Amino acid sequence: MNILNKSWRRLAHAFAACNASSCLGRLLFVEICLLAGIAGILAWRFPGPGLLLFALVFLLDAPRARLFSRPLAYVVILPFCFLCALGYTALREPAAPPMPQWLQNASSISTGGSVGPVLARVESCTPLPGKRLRLILSHIRPEAAAHEGGAEAQIYAGKAVLTWDNYDPLAQSPLPGQELQANLRFASTRGFLNPGTWDSARYWQDRGIWLRAWGQSFGKKESAAASAGNRPSFSWASSPRAFASQYEAAEFRLEEIRLSLLKAFLAALPESSAGASAILPALVFGDRSLLSYAQNDLFARSTLTHSLSLSGMHLGFMALAGYALARALGALLPGIWLYISRPKLTLLFCLPLTVMYLWLGQAPVSLVRAACMLAFWTLLLFMRKPKVLLDGLFAALAIILLFDPMALFDISLQFSALSVAVVGLCLPGINSLAEALLPRFSNAPAAPAVSGAALWRRRCLREGITLLCLSFCIQLALMPLSVRAFGSAGLLFPLNLIWLPVLGLFVMPLSFLGFFAAALDWQGLAQLFLQAAAVPCEALLALLGFLDRAGWLLSPLMPRPHWASCAGFWLLCITLPGLLLLLRRSGMRNPKDSAERMAGADADKRLAAAWVVLGFVLLLLPPAWALSENRRQGVRLWLLDVGQGQAVLVEWSGLGESRRSGRALIDGGGFASGDFDTGRALIAPALTDNALPRLDMVLNSHPDTDHLSGLLSILEGFTVEHYYSNGGTPTPLLKKREQAVLQKGNLKREIVQAGDKLTLGPDLFLEVLWPPESETSFGMRETGAEKGNNASMVLRLVWQGKALALICGDAEKAALSELVRRSAPDLEARVLVLPHHGSASSLVPDFYDAVKPALALASCGDSSRRRYPAPEIVQALHSRGALIHSTARAGQIRVLWTDPQGVPELRFAFEGAVPHAPFPVSAKKTAEALAR
Repeated sequence: MNILNKSWRRLAHAFAACNASSCLGRLLFVEICLLAGIAGILAWRFPGPGLLLFALVFLLDAPRARLFSRPLAYVVILPFCFLCALGYTALREPAAPPMPQWLQNASSISTGGSVGPVLARVESCTPLPGKRLRLILSHIRPEAAAHEGGAEAQIYAGKAVLTWDNYDPLAQSPLPGQELQANLRFASTRGFLNPGTWDSARYWQDRGIWLRAWGQSFGKKESAAASAGNRPSFSWASSPRAFASQYEAAEFRLEEIRLSLLKAFLAALPESSAGASAILPALVFGDRSLLSYAQNDLFARSTLTHSLSLSGMHLGFMALAGYALARALGALLPGIWLYISRPKLTLLFCLPLTVMYLWLGQAPVSLVRAACMLAFWTLLLFMRKPKVLLDGLFAALAIILLFDPMALFDISLQFSALSVAVVGLCLPGINSLAEALLPRFSNAPAAPAVSGAALWRRRCLREGITLLCLSFCIQLALMPLSVRAFGSAGLLFPLNLIWLPVLGLFVMPLSFLGFFAAALDWQGLAQLFLQAAAVPCEALLALLGFLDRAGWLLSPLMPRPHWASCAGFWLLCITLPGLLLLLRRSGMRNPKDSAERMAGADADKRLAAAWVVLGFVLLLLPPAWALSENRRQGVRLWLLDVGQGQAVLVEWSGLGESRRSGRALIDGGGFASGDFDTGRALIAPALTDNALPRLDMVLNSHPDTDHLSGLLSILEGFTVEHYYSNGGTPTPLLKKREQAVLQKGNLKREIVQAGDKLTLGPDLFLEVLWPPESETSFGMRETGAEKGNNASMVLRLVWQGKALALICGDAEKAALSELVRRSAPDLEARVLVLPHHGSASSLVPDFYDAVKPALALASCGDSSRRRYPAPEIVQALHSRGALIHSTARAGQIRVLWTDPQGVPELRFAFEGAVPHAPFPVSAKKTAEALAR
């Protein structure tokens, strides 16, 4: 019992500092100022989180003010840092460059039309999983202008992003600085505008990229020539195309060398284990192009993705190499230790190796952060200053944010910096925990002798406990950020205990030995090293595959927390362990303690308890607000922005005690390409934003890809009570996936037809108006374009006898005309979700006369060449007094009814959205249409 009490006291002493004030108290004041500056940068984009961070930093570090001779100066300095960072970020906010006349053409930007052959300079190349290459293009101009002269006036000052499919690094490898000639289409970088989800437009604009470019089947059928004739020699003056500076020519030459090294490395990879060999280029060059989507998903769900991302962990291997070189040099020249110490010599070897690794890996921000930390520690070592992990982290963040404050919003830097911060804060306590569980052997003369094997086992156990606890703390701290960004968090983080030691001790050293052998053109030796490095990778993939097939590789969907809940969770992680251990320590008080010491301990407990209470308030406040919203009476219709597809969410709350609230999802969007899962990437994040992954019912209007594909991930990851369909037959691939998902979720496909009524809540239901019961009408059970569309489910949302909305799927002229003949005049609805995305194939004037909509909504893509909604549809509806909006212009659209007889409230994700009309529509006209 005495030993246990001593262990508890040791732990309490280690974690007594784990309250928020003490954690900040361990930082230098200049680092507190940097935290205030980070809050200012954050407040420029997100005022609420930024102000909360600043308030917490200011209040938590307030005890430091007593140490200042003039506390008022302390109070002024932190707000000054906050405001300076806020102003600096505002000045560095990217601005859209002027667009040349040839790009202002409406057919090229608003509808994604082709502008003919263009020339562009390749700015950078980033390999992506699935044999893709992301190209950043600059100096974009039409090819005709280059031949006719006056090309400088035609050059677009901004950048564009282009994704090259079926990229083969051994055959097709453009280099930065080369010219690209291709027939491209351009559109804005505006992605899918669903509030609370990832803003792709802002991501690209922070990097100076304002356009997306693509060619039809680019990299597949259409050839895009990267001109090799203009490759300069090292001296730019001898190049046919003069570079702006010799720096550009040298940079181009270095890229040529890097590409040649990559090709030599890829040529030496073993063909017998192609799957495992895809991991090795990712470790050495950061090239994930050989990884398949399935392999990338396995690493994500097993929480091992960080092992493939070039970061400080990989830079640690450069430190080991530097240490080995220092030891080797000391063995050859023992006298060198008289002039320089081993740590200094190790870091001197590490610096050039780090620069080489930055060059090989194309300097991702996480690796730049680690390199800055290493350089800072080298400086401290030569200045004979103590090296602290958190000091290096703050120095690296200061350097990165000084050059680019927008880097703070890069998710990779957020994950990397938070992981290092957790290590710096938790490692002392974890070491104390390991010491308490496995005390070191005594060195006293009377202590029994201990064998070397016992010492080795004890050390391995200690290191294992340290690694496991550290991994748990990192995963716990990253969980809110991971769930907020990706909607899920992996549960198998203990796999890091298996993979990381193998990666560090075998895979990385063998991979770099293979790299150096390939660089020296020793192909046989390179193949030998890489074959040996691929064996553990093959075993890892086999293990992950087994776990996946057994259903153990879990990454469940979770409610995406509000930013206030994230702040509360992190505050609790810092303060709760300290409070618990302080309470435990107070139960083991020594009666000999002075009254002053006991009073100080009681004050520490009260302060820690106050911060714990604040953490719980921040954690629980957003869910409590959501629950209160569910008590307010209302029906909401959300038209989600899923591009050229359709997804409609009906949400109701406060309608009665039996079914107070619920949600129904009608269709899920989808694209023909299997690389992008609309359900996982767009719909699930929107539906789990501060909400549980639960749906009362899911309906598929018809089994076309752009309506069914995105539903499959929802059916798999959400708790769903009912799944309804029109009975159509999907494509063989979708059918196979649908059957597997339904079997896994113990769901059955319920077929509905005209006359059915689906109850949502008290006096709220969905009427099924189409398809009819007869299976011969319009070939409704057949697949194919028009026949399948005309079998689409048509639903009407009715609340207390008032028709709120009519949702038409992809029904076309034949079905709509027959629906009018059978059901008119009982088709009236306040809101009409346009059939077939607003295509002219659904133009039926009698149908619009029967519906009499005040508001018409179209779900369509912003860069579709079909230009939905069609002008004739807009004209027909506008002449009938309807207001027309589309997701292409407005992003996500929300219509809210608090009373079935009242005027609905209309909200858009894009605040500047304008309705579709033959001529501009006034605000008065808009209000009159909604009030009808």
